[in-house]
Amino acid sequence: MVGASSHFSVARVRPLEPVTLERAHAALMLEHAIAVMSWESERSLEQLKQALRDGDRATHSSLRYALARVVAREIGALGFVRAVYVYGSPMENRAQADSDIDLLVQVGRRSKYARRRLQELNRTLLEEYQRLMGPDYCAMHYLLDFHLVTSTDITRRRGYAAIIGDPHALPPEKIYDSAIRSVG
Repeated sequence: MVGASSHFSVARVRPLEPVTLERAHAALMLEHAIAVMSWESERSLEQLKQALRDGDRATHSSLRYALARVVAREIGALGFVRAVYVYGSPMENRAQADSDIDLLVQVGRRSKYARRRLQELNRTLLEEYQRLMGPDYCAMHYLLDFHLVTSTDITRRRGYAAIIGDPHALPPEKIYDSAIRSVG
């Protein structure tokens, strides 16, 4: 067309955050835990997410327990994990929005590799959890509070391993056992 002018308005688009495989995997793990909760409680995913944002303790406890089970199966597949136990607020139904998930991870031997893998998983799960909770959510430094223990630690009741079999405390629940590939 002669004399016609074409003006294109270019909208400024905010660049998308890069999605790493680890972040996508963490998002799937969190969604899987919420889906398990939905199935068990017969509440919709949106109802559960809203209950989490509203700070419902029972829902936060259920999420942490369900996520602990998902995490246990995932880290069990890494090959260095013999057993995983969950204890603390999810077991006592007193978790809050900023509660962590207390895990005892039994390994053949402590290693920097095992610690690094668990720290990476914690970082990506924490990012996805904070994304789920929304921008007004309080800052947490970790979601998974894991402690590596060995069979020797358990036998000698050393360090965090001492809570396994402690008659004065709510016992941790074994949620993964490499001998049978899963428990809970």
